[in-house]
Amino acid sequence: MCLPDLRSSLDNGCLGAGTGRVMTISRRGFIAGLALTGAAVPAAYYAHRELTRVDLPETPGEATAGPADTATQRLADKLRGVWTLRFEGRDAGLSGAPLEGLEMFLDIAPRGRGLRGYIDTAERLRSDGLPRFRVIGDLKPANAARLYLRVMDGHAGNDPHSDNPDYEFSLTLDEVWGAFGNAGSGTLSGRIERLDRALALPELESRLIAIKQVFPEARERVGLSPPFLAWLVSREHRLFHQLWHASRDKWHKLPEDKRDALRGIGWQPGPREHERDARGPHKDRNGSGEDFFYMHRHMLIQARRIQDLPSWPRFPLPQPELERDRLGFARYFDNHDGCSLPPNWLAHGDEEYTQLVSDIKSHETFHTHFQVWESQYRDPRFLSKLTLGQFGSQVELELHDWLHMRWASVARDPANGQP
Repeated sequence: MCLPDLRSSLDNGCLGAGTGRVMTISRRGFIAGLALTGAAVPAAYYAHRELTRVDLPETPGEATAGPADTATQRLADKLRGVWTLRFEGRDAGLSGAPLEGLEMFLDIAPRGRGLRGYIDTAERLRSDGLPRFRVIGDLKPANAARLYLRVMDGHAGNDPHSDNPDYEFSLTLDEVWGAFGNAGSGTLSGRIERLDRALALPELESRLIAIKQVFPEARERVGLSPPFLAWLVSREHRLFHQLWHASRDKWHKLPEDKRDALRGIGWQPGPREHERDARGPHKDRNGSGEDFFYMHRHMLIQARRIQDLPSWPRFPLPQPELERDRLGFARYFDNHDGCSLPPNWLAHGDEEYTQLVSDIKSHETFHTHFQVWESQYRDPRFLSKLTLGQFGSQVELELHDWLHMRWASVARDPANGQP
């Protein structure tokens, strides 16, 4: 029979009395087991804690300079402009403001990420008075479809310059014909929250739908007479213009059999066997520059015989900043004179062309190229170094081509307006 005392039991190596079996444990083995268990339990605990630990987000390091990425710039293109507001819900609207007739101007600087805007009636936004509501926000391309705007009520606290946000708009962007970028309209829809309202109170039933106004095309602002429009869209005029440019642009790359085919129907650019291509290595001395001036001068004479067409004394300026010139911003997006740039749009499946059009329409290109050409073409010192053919070739491949692209709108189906 084993002794009841544990020490005696250990000393005697006698455990399991009354079970019919005797298990012997040495004192050294027992102490080693306790030590092993004491090490394993904390190790397992710390391993579990490490595996389940939630890493805290690391704050950004030092600020770095640089423009917004391409995705953010395209998001800015979709948001920039004039929006019509509609309010819904039991608690709909902004305090003291009408439920109908409000518009929102939104602007993001070129290659920027900060958003600024104003909300008021259409008449107030286009007058000298200060708009009642000011809008601030920033673009987050990682969640581009979600937008959070803070709105300051200039009448709150009788301080028209208050910088304390009174509302938050939580909005989702939805586009019409989104694959074409900014080619169509779009909507911002979501909720309005009052930031001075206690969180313990029931949530307000206040919803907002903002519809982007489609940019007015130049043809909607600058009237074309029916005879002039008929001449422009006639098959003969369009076919001649396309073939004249295409044959000159591609002649130096065409195989001889295709050149002979064009010669056979008289569509070669220039005299037979002495064609004048517009983009080959001899473009500046083969007469193509003079051809360019002659054809376009002849076309403009024809056009002005049908309808008086005023010329630009200088290139139209880029879009004014909203915060610096709100009335200029309004005139620009109303396109009152037909000279405003149509918005950037996406050429589906052609990323290279999409980026080229965006670059040509940018503020930077206006200042680095268009204003330079405007200066050079009035500079006798610059012009005196060029022959007429060289000057014509330079105007065609620089100013002429980029003018078309800078003021280009997305092509639409005339039946339904779809890109």
